[in-house]
Amino acid sequence: MQQIRKIRPDIKGDTPWHYFLISVMKAYDALWQFVKDRNEATTSMAQLSIDSPMRSELPIYPSLPFNIKVCEALSKVSTSFNNMAMAGELSIQMIDILANLSTLARGDGSATPPNSPPSSPGGRSLLNTIADLRYLSVMATTPIEHKLCFGVIGTCFTLHYGSGKISDDMHETLQELEDSMIGNGKPQLETQEGDALKTHRECLIWISLAAAGALDQSELLSAMSMMLDQALEQYPDETSDWETLEKILKKFLWNDLLGKHWKRCWRKAKHRQSKAR
Repeated sequence: MQQIRKIRPDIKGDTPWHYFLISVMKAYDALWQFVKDRNEATTSMAQLSIDSPMRSELPIYPSLPFNIKVCEALSKVSTSFNNMAMAGELSIQMIDILANLSTLARGDGSATPPNSPPSSPGGRSLLNTIADLRYLSVMATTPIEHKLCFGVIGTCFTLHYGSGKISDDMHETLQELEDSMIGNGKPQLETQEGDALKTHRECLIWISLAAAGALDQSELLSAMSMMLDQALEQYPDETSDWETLEKILKKFLWNDLLGKHWKRCWRKAKHRQSKAR
């Protein structure tokens, strides 16, 4: 529009037609400026650093090329989670959480210990991370990230409580976990957004074990048996023996504590399965 005005210096608004042309050019110029500013703002949001204060707000999905902070976080997580992030399926919030948990699971001392206060230099405590994940799970996330929230919540519980029982004040969160994963007695893993989740079969298995492991630590809920039994039925090839299942679980988030607990849960479910036949 600016070029048109340069080419036609005679358009000065002296006539109704000229006035109309000038108004149209101004409108198009304003529209272009709006689109340009919106695009710059969107790009800026997508490249927010991993420690941005927006981590507790709307999910933000980074675009390639990732900035340094995102790359540093991804260097701490498994290859499987890296691939999901590269495919645009993990938000900055989830990448941040997975990076911290992966560091904690490896036990190299740079992540926040389970009982550290939220203001500690290492970051947020595991219970605060659970609160973040509950918030994230009700936001507009990708289908697999929505499911992943509940698997990571289960992992946080097991990492925090170890082999002990989860306290009663966490009953609401565990009930929410059960309802989200099993709703009305039917497995929720692949009943919704089926096509979007088909490529994440192994991740869904990890989510099942992680969530079921937390429910197994509750004295008030018995849904763990239903959840894990359904997973064994839904994924028979991958869950029939522990060696095969262990290889899958290690592709995501794993350490010895988690592995021992999940193996106990798996053995219980296999025992129930054999008795039912």
